[in-house]
Amino acid sequence: MEISSDILHGFSDELVKISEAAGAKEAPIDVEAIKRKVELWSRLKNSANVPIEEGHADADDYGGGFYDTTTKTIGIGKGRDHESLAHELGHAEIDQSLLGKVIQHRLLHSLFPLTPVAGALGGVLLSRGKKWGALLPIATAAPTLISEWLATRKGAKQLEDVGATPEELEAYRKNLATSFATYHGVVPDTLLAGGAGFAVGHATR
Repeated sequence: MEISSDILHGFSDELVKISEAAGAKEAPIDVEAIKRKVELWSRLKNSANVPIEEGHADADDYGGGFYDTTTKTIGIGKGRDHESLAHELGHAEIDQSLLGKVIQHRLLHSLFPLTPVAGALGGVLLSRGKKWGALLPIATAAPTLISEWLATRKGAKQLEDVGATPEELEAYRKNLATSFATYHGVVPDTLLAGGAGFAVGHATR
């Protein structure tokens, strides 16, 4: 498989990471591994049924890529990471169903950062016998967590369909699990906020 200078330039970040990991300016580069990533990227891109904006300036702020539910486009950062593309294609696939449109709606996703606040309010309500208060943080967090989990599953299927090996699929799942874990940071914050809310509510009854 021939690799054009343009494609290699698109994977410059990958080359830098390999070099830095080796701790040397002239580190040996695994060309075959890069070729394989280019190949998977190309296959995914060719199989996509939504527009893809490569080298998008804002994509790296979203972990390397994003799916815009308004314009129905995918933005991918300059690294052109095939795993990010697979995940965002998963979001695009979810968006084809009514459930997907609901859980990926911008309004619901905008509530996710407010989950600790919802936890605090829920704690106050629980202290006053309102058991449904426990549902508040679940309501703010669930749409984002469910959509990210589903997109990762759909992304794995996308990779499998373009010929990814079991080892490549396992690597994808591990890497995406690490990314998904960043969302879990809201859990301890919400529990602490909920506990504080419960204490305040109990003290002010």
